[in-house]
Amino acid sequence: MCPAGGFKGAPGSCTLENMKTTINVSDDLYLRAERAAAESGRTPAEVIEEAVREALLRCEPAPRKKFSLPTFGGNGPRPGMDTHSTSELIERLEGPFAGA
Repeated sequence: MCPAGGFKGAPGSCTLENMKTTINVSDDLYLRAERAAAESGRTPAEVIEEAVREALLRCEPAPRKKFSLPTFGGNGPRPGMDTHSTSELIERLEGPFAGA
């Protein structure tokens, strides 16, 4: 369900329109944004939005690489083995006194 106000689109879909907010930036930074906006025919808000988007993209974690574990035949764990119990797996692999 969409929150009231600020959304548009077909019934049942939510598309956020531009959110209006206030941020504090140094005078120098804003003047640079104004200058870049004038040179590119955009508004300072558009220049700042683009800069924020680019900065956030650089902060996103790299996609994880897929990996697979090798198997050596068989039909899975031995009957009765609880693969969700770490202590049981250690005991079966190393013996009942492995942790002592």
